[in-house]
Amino acid sequence: MNRKALYFGLILTLAAVFSITGCDIDDDAWEDADIIITNQMDVPLDIYMEGIYQFTIAPYGGTGIIPALDWDQYLLDARDTFDGAIIRSVIIDIQANIEYQWVILPVLL
Repeated sequence: MNRKALYFGLILTLAAVFSITGCDIDDDAWEDADIIITNQMDVPLDIYMEGIYQFTIAPYGGTGIIPALDWDQYLLDARDTFDGAIIRSVIIDIQANIEYQWVILPVLL
């Protein structure tokens, strides 16, 4: 038997086995954890992670993403873009490769 035919037969057999058993690779399992931040306040906010500036988020629903994070705890601060005062803070504990959400809401008095 010719080698090319043998390899071709092996590939077809493996493809059939994977399709019959329903084996597939879950692409989401390989993705990193992300933090999606939404600003619902009426002012723009500077976002810091562990004291390092990341980006500015526009007011009224602006969003930003901190991508590809390792499993760990992260301190996030939302600061006033004009004077740097901390408006909100949160510690996010990354324990899975999923999207985490932080929605910054205004204080209602």
